[in-house]
Amino acid sequence: LYEKVHRNKITWRSNGGVTLSGGEVLSQADFAAAFLKKNKENGVHTAIETSLYAPWETVEKVIEQCDLVFCDCKFFTNAIHKKWTGVDNALIKENILRIKKVFTDVDLIVRTPVIPGINDSEEELGKIVEFLKQIPGLTDYELLPFHNYGGAKYTQLSMDYALVDKEAPDRDAILALNNRYRRELGLPEQ
Repeated sequence: LYEKVHRNKITWRSNGGVTLSGGEVLSQADFAAAFLKKNKENGVHTAIETSLYAPWETVEKVIEQCDLVFCDCKFFTNAIHKKWTGVDNALIKENILRIKKVFTDVDLIVRTPVIPGINDSEEELGKIVEFLKQIPGLTDYELLPFHNYGGAKYTQLSMDYALVDKEAPDRDAILALNNRYRRELGLPEQ
């Protein structure tokens, strides 16, 4: 894969790099770590996008080869997280807190997809921000406005899409809210 990715030795933008994402990178931790290591050894910036739902040993193996980690904090409240994702979020929160303590040089950007009527309350988002205040050297916190682009995939798979009636929130309102939370976290506004 490394040879395929770099065969033309053309970087599509200056200071480009490699980002591994979706599905879940940590489900193929050995391969991901080896691929990221090869890139890092050759001066290529490395990043992953992850839910961080994995044992620390798995997370650590991959993150030690990263320059940047994008991770989700979809919900703070465990019951809501479990209802919408099917899993407990204690492990995710533990891993989020641990990253910057162990890997001080790795940039960490935490993201929350804002879903109207599900996790967009001041209470739920406020709990996430309070939680993130515990992270030394957090690089950024991003609110991602919900979109329903995935609905067509569910239809193709003959699956019910629970968010079919959800409307995308106003992007300007999300940006203003995001900047308020960034100020609370001591981060630069966008």
